[in-house]
Amino acid sequence: MMAINTKAGAGKNQFGVKMGDIRNIAKKLKINHELGLQLWNAGNIEAQFLAILIMKPDLLSAQQLDAMVQQIDFTHVADWFSSYILKDHPAKEELRIKWLKSKNKWALRAGWSLMAGKIARDADGLDIDALLKQLHKEMPKAEPEVQWTMNFALAYIGIYHPIYRKQAL
Repeated sequence: MMAINTKAGAGKNQFGVKMGDIRNIAKKLKINHELGLQLWNAGNIEAQFLAILIMKPDLLSAQQLDAMVQQIDFTHVADWFSSYILKDHPAKEELRIKWLKSKNKWALRAGWSLMAGKIARDADGLDIDALLKQLHKEMPKAEPEVQWTMNFALAYIGIYHPIYRKQAL
């Protein structure tokens, strides 16, 4: 597993534990928010995966989430963090706006992930024309980790808003 994670961009702070084993441990632990916070701060990718599964997202403040996103250093952890912690968090809109202006690639990735979700589920108030211009301007220069979620936002514009499909292609 270490070789697979390393090939995918993970650093050396990993043990090589299989995802299925991490999920089984999480099932046994159930929700344990305090332990989750401690595991997250260990910085080890398997500890962060486990933390994501056992934390209670609603107990995390926007400030905590902002600090946590800046600690991420592996795309798979970033994606789990977005899917399990951020996607339905009460502060997601505030964080989306903040992170889309960030210089930190992991915060920016999370911001674009939240933007993609907003485009797909609730685009009210979004200026799709301006978003398309921003994506076409910024995506070519963005870091690969950020391009990935920017591309989802672009694809979701074309999928969920057919009048913009040609512009999104």
